[in-house]
Amino acid sequence: MTKVIDGRKAEITNSLQVYTNWVTLAAEHGYPKAAYVYGSDKRSHLNDGDTVTLLTSTFVHDGAMIWVVQARNGEQFLYSEKGLRILPDEAIVGITLLPDESLGGISREYREVKRTANVGELVKITDNNCGHHFPSGEIVRIRSVNTAEYLDKRDWWAVKEVDYVVLEPTDILRIDDKDGVNRAYRMVDRKAAVGERVIVTEDRAYFRAGQTFVVERTDYGIPAVGLDGRGNVLEAYYRVLEPLTSAELAPTPTPLSALPIADQYAENITVLTRKIAQLEGDLRVAREDIVLIEEGVSGEIKALEKRTLTLEKRILALETDSSPSYVKVAEGPVDTTLPSYVKKSAQKIRDGIVERAKADVERIIDECWAAVRVG
Repeated sequence: MTKVIDGRKAEITNSLQVYTNWVTLAAEHGYPKAAYVYGSDKRSHLNDGDTVTLLTSTFVHDGAMIWVVQARNGEQFLYSEKGLRILPDEAIVGITLLPDESLGGISREYREVKRTANVGELVKITDNNCGHHFPSGEIVRIRSVNTAEYLDKRDWWAVKEVDYVVLEPTDILRIDDKDGVNRAYRMVDRKAAVGERVIVTEDRAYFRAGQTFVVERTDYGIPAVGLDGRGNVLEAYYRVLEPLTSAELAPTPTPLSALPIADQYAENITVLTRKIAQLEGDLRVAREDIVLIEEGVSGEIKALEKRTLTLEKRILALETDSSPSYVKVAEGPVDTTLPSYVKKSAQKIRDGIVERAKADVERIIDECWAAVRVG
C-alpha cells in the first residue's frame, strides 16, 4: 500500500529531540531505517537549522507528536515536534523537473522552496534584484554564501535569496511508460514483491542505474529481486516504484483561477487530503486522552470502592459488637453494594468524560466542514 506522505518542510530547532533507538515504532509505521539498534547507527547527525521533510506522524509522546522525517541526503529519523519548526506550505511555490544523471537521466521532481540555499544546492533564478547575469529560469548551483555558478562552471555572479528558489530533490520520478503515457512514481525503500516495479539505483552486474523492471523472482535465498534467468539485484541497490494517486500529485504554482476545472478539483483534493489527515491526527490524540482519563478515573473509583467497603465493615462491626473498647472487622458475608453517593460520584465523572469527548468530536467535524468550504 502506498504510504501517504505529509510532504511539508520543517526546520530542526533542537537536534537533541531525536529518538534514535525506537526500532519497533519506526518499523510499525513503515520506515524501519528511521531508527537503529544502539551502537549500529551510522547516519549523519542533523544540526539546528537543517531542513527536513515530514513523512508521517506516529504518536504523541511527552506532550508532542513524534514525526518520521527525511533529511536532504535521504536519511530518515524520528523527531519530536518539540525539536521542529514546521514551515508553512507557502514556502513551497512549485515543482521543477530535472534529469537525474545518477538514475540514467530519468526526470525527477524537485520542490521549489523559498529559503536561503546552502553551498552546493541547486537553485532556479526567478528575479534579478542584485545585478547578476543569469537568465530568468536558469538552474545554477550555489558556490558560496552569496554567489552561484552555471552547472558547467563557466561563469559565476553574486546572487541573493530574493532572486531564486531552492530546488530540493523528492522521491518522485516521471517515467514514460510503454503505452506512451508519462506517469509519476514514488521511490520507496522497502522489499519488493513479485509483480511490483523497481528501479536500480547503482550499476550492477546485470542492470544499469536507472533501469526499471517488473519483479519476476524473489526466491534467491538472499535479499534480492530479479528476472527469470536474467539476473538479480540486491535489496540495497533498488527502490520500489509506487504509482502516485491523483491526490498525491504535487500542485503546480499556477493560480487556481487560471487552471482548467478538472485541475482545480484535483488541486482542491490535494489540499483537503492534507487538512483531513491533520484533523484525523487531532482526533486520534483526543481519543488517546479520553482513554487515559478513563483509566485514571477507573483507578480512582476502585480506590473509593475499597475505602467504602472498609468503612462499611467497620460500621457493621460497631453495630454488632457490644464492647466499645475495641473495634474488630465482622466475620461472614458483607454487603458490598456501593452507597448511592458513591455511584452518583462515579457516574458524574463518566458523564463528564462523555461530554468532553462529544465536544472534541463536534469540534473536529466542524473543522472538517470548514476545510471543505474553504477548499
